[in-house]
Amino acid sequence: CISKSNEHGLDFGFGGSFTGTQIGIGNYSEYSEGVQLGAGNFSDEHYGVQVGVVSASERLALGLQIGALVSISDEIDAGIQIAPICYAGEGNYLQFGLITIRENREGENKPLYKRISPLLGFRRKK
Repeated sequence: CISKSNEHGLDFGFGGSFTGTQIGIGNYSEYSEGVQLGAGNFSDEHYGVQVGVVSASERLALGLQIGALVSISDEIDAGIQIAPICYAGEGNYLQFGLITIRENREGENKPLYKRISPLLGFRRKK
């Protein structure tokens, strides 16, 4: 199902924007409020929970990302990532994983080894 309209309720596959639950092998949404369950979950902007092998969002506005393999987010306003490998950019967040990676803040140039930590990572916006 590929849709660019606003969806409410249950969506199987790919949707433009939705509120509710999206279930599928691969899920994509431009804007979503709710739950994404699938092998791969991808969202431009997400409020809610993503659970999958790979969970990724350009912006996790408020929520929880759980990945069996990896959790990726460019920006997290307020959220938690749980996965063996967690990667996040700017924002306010906690990361729980074997390897947690944070991007350099704007204007910083820290080497990679200073932005990686085992088990727990966190960041607060300045």
